[in-house]
Amino acid sequence: MNKHNLSILIAAATASVLVCCSKQNETDPKIPESGDGQFQSLELTSVRESEFQSKAVVDGETFPQDGHIGLFLFADAAASQTYGEGYANVDYSYNSQKGKWTASPSIKVGSTPGYLYGYYPYNAANTDIKAIPVVSSFNGDDVMYATPQDPITAQTAGNVSVTMKHALARVCITVVNKGYTGNAKLSKIKFSGAEIAPEGILNALDGSVTATKSDVTLDVTGDAQTITTAGTIYECLLVPSKAVESKQDVNLTLTIDGEDKTASLSDGNGVIIAQGTKSNITIGLSNTGISVQTVSVDDWNVVEVGGHKVAVKFDEGVPGINKDIFLMAYEQDGDVIIKSFSNSGKEITCQLDDDTMVASTPDGNLSVFTLTSVSTDIVATIGVWG
Repeated sequence: MNKHNLSILIAAATASVLVCCSKQNETDPKIPESGDGQFQSLELTSVRESEFQSKAVVDGETFPQDGHIGLFLFADAAASQTYGEGYANVDYSYNSQKGKWTASPSIKVGSTPGYLYGYYPYNAANTDIKAIPVVSSFNGDDVMYATPQDPITAQTAGNVSVTMKHALARVCITVVNKGYTGNAKLSKIKFSGAEIAPEGILNALDGSVTATKSDVTLDVTGDAQTITTAGTIYECLLVPSKAVESKQDVNLTLTIDGEDKTASLSDGNGVIIAQGTKSNITIGLSNTGISVQTVSVDDWNVVEVGGHKVAVKFDEGVPGINKDIFLMAYEQDGDVIIKSFSNSGKEITCQLDDDTMVASTPDGNLSVFTLTSVSTDIVATIGVWG
């Protein structure tokens, strides 16, 4: 996937129902060769982020569009035994051409209840749901895990919703050139002093991460190396080394033109580096070094552009329709780009909190909204009217 500096990502995915009939042994969770029961393919009808029905990705690609998630179906609530052979780390991918999630072979569910868990992004090596590797990165992959689902049977397998949460913490650093006369090439970002780690292990059953606190140094690549007078944004995803809720002291070191420049964030301007949070840090660069300008903590789905915040959320006023929409939003060249997917057959609209309606001509099931000249903090509500 192409890497971009983004603030939030968000997109939509839905699926059709594939129904198959066969024989099943009522006492064996595996799909047997004989019996009197029936089974059905597990079909995803939505993949959502838990709080705002939206997901952030920092690499610029819409997650459901040709994306992959790994699913695990277990025979018991304790997740000690898979529902059938080959039911650990099943690759379900969203096919944007077909407009649905597919797997080959798909998970088959009978009358025996199954318990579904999952994670994103899919990796064939992740055969243990309790041991998903995670790493801190510059513009890397957002990592999510599926929260516990209601038990699934053949009667419900054709309409399954996967609810996901963020496993990592997000830090968005804006560096502004305030009279610095060098080349202003940023090559490394280093965090130290906070409860973060270079890498860890995610238990996708409960979202816990096992990691050892350590300094994190990230290489900066691409066009983002040059710090501009308008401000250059650097997106970092960090592995929390333990559960935290309070602000943490952080030493932030930027390697600019080969020289380390350090600023300290502490007390009132500390950051919260915890799962599902987004810390915003603005740094000023001058010939005397770097200094902290502002620090704030937002929800994951807040885009900041030109010093103003755009919070993206759903309108829940149309039951049965909006649940099919999956969003992504990010900053690009001073604009806020919002992408929305739905197969509801309805036109998708973006409404701002001043009642301004931003229209989009759908391309298939994709709607793209561009918010320009954002001059105040606003809320952008994606919904279906009419």
